[in-house]
Amino acid sequence: MKRCRYPSTVARDFDSNIFRECQKILSLPLPKIYKHLIQILDDKNNAINISHNQHNSNLSINTVHDMKLLCILRYILDIPPNESTVVLFGWYVINNLVPLPTIFYYVHQLTMLLPDGISLFALFAQAIITRLPKYCFICKYLLSLPSLQFTHNELHIVLSQVARDSFPFEICDHKNHYVIPTNRPFYPEIRTITAPPLFPLNAPLIQLKPNIFASIEFAATLPADDQRLFCVNLCLTYSPPSVKLRFLPLLSAACGYTRLLLFDSSHLAWSAFEIHPQLERMANWISALSVEHGPPPPLYLLNIPLLVRECAAIGSLSHCLVFLIALFSKTANSPNNQYNLPNPLTVSILSVLAAVYNVKGIRTDIKALIEKFCGLFKTEINYFYSHDILIPPNSFDISANFQSVGAQSIFQPSAMKNLNNKSWAVHDSINDSVVHAYFHYVPNRGMLPLDLQELCANAQKIEKYYFVDGTSHTFRSFKSFKSFNTIKTLKSSLKYSQESDQEMLQCFVSLALADSPILAKNSAVLFKKATKRMTSMIDLCPLFRCAFPNRYILAASLERNCFAPEDVNSLFSELLTNSKTAPIAGPMISSFMPMVYQFCKDYPFTSVKLILSLSKHSSNPLTKTTNTNFISGNNRVTGNLNQNANNASTVNDGLTQERVLPTPLKSHAPILKSFLEFSVQKTENTRNDFLSKVSKASVPQIISLFSFVFGVTQKKKSAKCPTTTDYSAIDGLCWSLGLSDNRFNNDKLNSNCFSAATAIAPESPPLLLFRLINGLLTHLQVQSKYLIKDLLENLSPSKMPSFAICWMQLVMHHEALPSFIDSNDRVLSQFCLNFLLLCIKLIIIMPDVFYRGVTRIFMTVASSAPKFLVSYHSLLLENLPFQFIQIRNIILNATPTTSEIVSLLKQNNSSLIDDFAIDINEIESPQESEKVNKLLNHLMPPIGFNYEDSLHAKGMCVVTEKAFQSKETASIAKFISTIIKRVTNEQTNFGLTLPKVIYQFVLFSMNKEIHYGSQNNQQYGKINNNNKSHNKSGKNLIQEMFIAIQNLCDEKTLVNLYNAILDQIRYPNIHTTIASELITKLFERGNKFKRELIYVTILKRMMCVTQPPTALKITFKGLATRYKKDIERFFRENGEISTYNRAQKFLRKFM
Repeated sequence: MKRCRYPSTVARDFDSNIFRECQKILSLPLPKIYKHLIQILDDKNNAINISHNQHNSNLSINTVHDMKLLCILRYILDIPPNESTVVLFGWYVINNLVPLPTIFYYVHQLTMLLPDGISLFALFAQAIITRLPKYCFICKYLLSLPSLQFTHNELHIVLSQVARDSFPFEICDHKNHYVIPTNRPFYPEIRTITAPPLFPLNAPLIQLKPNIFASIEFAATLPADDQRLFCVNLCLTYSPPSVKLRFLPLLSAACGYTRLLLFDSSHLAWSAFEIHPQLERMANWISALSVEHGPPPPLYLLNIPLLVRECAAIGSLSHCLVFLIALFSKTANSPNNQYNLPNPLTVSILSVLAAVYNVKGIRTDIKALIEKFCGLFKTEINYFYSHDILIPPNSFDISANFQSVGAQSIFQPSAMKNLNNKSWAVHDSINDSVVHAYFHYVPNRGMLPLDLQELCANAQKIEKYYFVDGTSHTFRSFKSFKSFNTIKTLKSSLKYSQESDQEMLQCFVSLALADSPILAKNSAVLFKKATKRMTSMIDLCPLFRCAFPNRYILAASLERNCFAPEDVNSLFSELLTNSKTAPIAGPMISSFMPMVYQFCKDYPFTSVKLILSLSKHSSNPLTKTTNTNFISGNNRVTGNLNQNANNASTVNDGLTQERVLPTPLKSHAPILKSFLEFSVQKTENTRNDFLSKVSKASVPQIISLFSFVFGVTQKKKSAKCPTTTDYSAIDGLCWSLGLSDNRFNNDKLNSNCFSAATAIAPESPPLLLFRLINGLLTHLQVQSKYLIKDLLENLSPSKMPSFAICWMQLVMHHEALPSFIDSNDRVLSQFCLNFLLLCIKLIIIMPDVFYRGVTRIFMTVASSAPKFLVSYHSLLLENLPFQFIQIRNIILNATPTTSEIVSLLKQNNSSLIDDFAIDINEIESPQESEKVNKLLNHLMPPIGFNYEDSLHAKGMCVVTEKAFQSKETASIAKFISTIIKRVTNEQTNFGLTLPKVIYQFVLFSMNKEIHYGSQNNQQYGKINNNNKSHNKSGKNLIQEMFIAIQNLCDEKTLVNLYNAILDQIRYPNIHTTIASELITKLFERGNKFKRELIYVTILKRMMCVTQPPTALKITFKGLATRYKKDIERFFRENGEISTYNRAQKFLRKFM
């Protein structure tokens, strides 16, 4: 009880002497606490007896004892439930010292801890076991818990009897009945393992007979050793039959070979994953010989629970789980499965696996396999956690750890550690800072030659002032960097460098590992040039265990054979099976694997493939899902698209993929014949015959038509089609279906065509399917846009990842996205928004494949339907990473057209409407400007989200509202800054996206400034070139608040805050004016560091190939003009004046 935190209210509610005495009692060990409680209760009873005998009505003595017991009870109730408090409260209950409502309250508190708190609930039941018949509701509730019979079997039996037959326990002294919690027992340590029998070496292999049964008969005639080898060969050659077999030597050989595989696998590390097919085959045979038709194998042949414990001791548990899943998978699907719970064998296996599952540091793939095994029996693994198990910390089943050696953090496999002691305790030495340093390596410039130090410094300047935070295609190609003399000198000097200069190669690799795309890409090129003619290579595996390789250096090292495939497989497998590194490394490794296969064509990478496939179907959060209608299913977009990254960029492979199309049915021959005749001879008779048949065609008939035209499409030049593939059959069918649709106005035909396309899509080559869907959208006259929406959702990347690029083009069809936006329908607008959010997710996952296409999509939407980006810009910007500045500028540059503004104002009877067109830049009245701004936010229908949800959850709305009402906004700066700093520190993807709370707070504050500013007659003018549009009342509430917040925030928080403010600078409106004035005021009131940060944040947006909004240009020009000397001074102090001058020269072209 020493570690309990006592609430301060107890000291105020009780006398100080009683409080100190109770505090002293509760600081003792639990047995001594019981002794003091018993003594207090005895003293109370004695005092009551004495007072009755003496007929004394003075109860002050009794009151003291009661207050002591009550004070201790208050402590117990106020402390969060733990083992000590639970048993102490149980002692109070059995001695009738607690009223029934308080018992109900405490039981409710325990139920809130379930299912993890089942041990506390069971401990409470044991503490009140002598009073259980009095509290039947507790018995019934505990019996309803499915895990109780497995974790606390004896208690389950007692509760069952009490609930069934209400009988009192024998008379006992409740005062002296108490429970001392005990630690969870351990499984006995495995000290010796009986080695499986070895098979004779160089023994001649006996030829198998033509079938299984003849081979079994022949095996009975062989000597013992030859028989065992012959039976193993038989199991590996033939699959087990479905009939029941009884041949004990065959079962014995399969069990022996299984144990031999499992024990030998402990020495093979990640290469042991290649024996999984043999383990599964042995499991199938053992299942056919025993489990499927009766009891399990005899214990002397295969003790399965003991086998699991032995595998856990030697580090081959993942392979044992593959065996177990295959062993019970067939019986689990049987309706009469005798191994369902509570079968003792199943419970014993699950108990061992539950102990393994709760070992700290166990590999994530082992956890996923355990969950998969539990899924066979439709149960949860934590139901069986009744014991602990000892696993060596250097076991292969424990995930690799980071070790600090000097100034480096080495990612070292646990199985290779040199242990100084034989402690069985597992210590988790990985923390977030070490993991971040491993994945974001920064080279030590002081250890590099002078020319490389100059290269590193110049790259850092470009990153700082030219916003190169991501892939290079996001931004303008800078000729200034390519003209650096450093790179030219290095590239030319490589011709004269010695081939054995290993130190120079290490420097190149160190720079290529840097968390800087410009530096990493150029250093990888230098490394490839330096190693082009080298005969002796360096091994980069140890270095990659200190810093994770990026795409550039990984490709270079694989091409130059400096990173062995075995080491690649080992490193990637260890990263994927570590709970701390898997969420970060998983998506990276998935995107690297196509490139790795390209350079290492002969190596299987078995463990990486199995772990990646396992993680996609498990609850392990290697990837995150997006809350959209068509992004679901364990994030299949992320996993499958990464696997198909190479194929996604060249969709020409779509025609040659091996897919099995459904064969046209013979019963559909009439409609096929009619289509052929109409295609060959376009006469009136053939036309009428085909149109009459196809207008009544069912979905299977249309599927036959689609399969037929797919089958006749070939790769050849045609005069009718300029491509290398002749699509005339598909185009002709779509045109013919369009004729029927135009003639009969057949909605049923449209629905059947789309249903048939959805049905045939999984088996169709992507290019042919794209041509078909595009033709249907072009020629069919679809009245209901919901049919098109449903079709596109069924073909989305979450369901067909290999069709992603084609699907994006189909969504941009004039009958799809543009038509959906023009309809102003809420459901269709939701689809369009989900589509753009998915496009953003795709460029985050694979920018090299999707960036150009997604950028064109946003440019198209901005030019053809700017009202969509105007209405939903907040949702899009919240999910868009900072480095995609080009797309960010496209969204912010979207301006509603004049016709849309006039239409809105007419609908709301605005006084601004005249007979001539109106320009949004000419609206000067603040009241009308605010009104127009509110209307523009509703150009599209609302989707159903609330920007203030996150703020309400943190209490920021109420506080901010009151601050604006009282005009004391600076007073809440500390409260607000604390929240946004915590949100920034909790941000796992810092530097990628803007935290929603910060963005919503900035927007909410501006809305309140508009509301209360207009009440106080504050005026906001337009932004001019001098940026002198400050309100005229003298006191600005939002500026005072943000200046105070700025003074309390660190650099990371300020980056998010400044970006959130800049995201409000769009087309001319009142929000743009407030945001421009606010960022200017923050610049004026900031110190040198904050000014530099604001200037660089705006400069990043100004240097993009797609220009930012005009309002931001004016704001930037105003700052650069009014504070030119200050800006030049802090650039000169940083030694970066030349970089500043180049940036200014570049910007003059656009200003």
